[in-house]
Amino acid sequence: MSDNDRRRRFIAYFNGPPMNGDREKLIKRSRLTKGRVAQYFDEHQAFGERAAVNLALRLGLREDFFLRDGIDTSTSPNRGIAHNVILSEETVPPTIEWGDLMDSELPERFRLEVLDDSMSDLLTPGSFAKFLRCKPGERPHTGRPVLVRDRDGNHYIRDFASKTPNHWRAVPRNRHYEPLDSIEDELELVAFMVGLDWA
Repeated sequence: MSDNDRRRRFIAYFNGPPMNGDREKLIKRSRLTKGRVAQYFDEHQAFGERAAVNLALRLGLREDFFLRDGIDTSTSPNRGIAHNVILSEETVPPTIEWGDLMDSELPERFRLEVLDDSMSDLLTPGSFAKFLRCKPGERPHTGRPVLVRDRDGNHYIRDFASKTPNHWRAVPRNRHYEPLDSIEDELELVAFMVGLDWA
């Protein structure tokens, strides 16, 4: 999929409900600057897969919303642009406390309140990251936000970064935090981030 395909999907979402073409609403919901939002509309700017995933997460949508599985931008004289309402109207999963993460019976989907700025500019303290519990052996693509557990039982939200099939890193977006290593820190993947709420 090209940058222009992702941009067309974004603009289709922007022009439909709930944004209805309102840039101020988009800026408020995404917590991005006017300049950064303008770049998403500029066809001379890159709109890569990572940018599309980050924007979807900031808007509280599924991470693949602006990718091939998100919105159907096919048009016809009779139908116009189709929006996948099922994907955009997800139910809110239960919010759990960080201390409950040691429970082996985690729900399949859950929310956690973000407590630090290790994943800024994507996550800010007080926002809620939505997660899907991962199945044994599942591996996300590089750059996807994940919830990991280290050998001491500490949990972190980080970006997944693959090194080899059996070796990966959990990388913060804020450079003031150290990355974690799957072998050295004996990391375990707990869940994949699938969305973001502000309240």
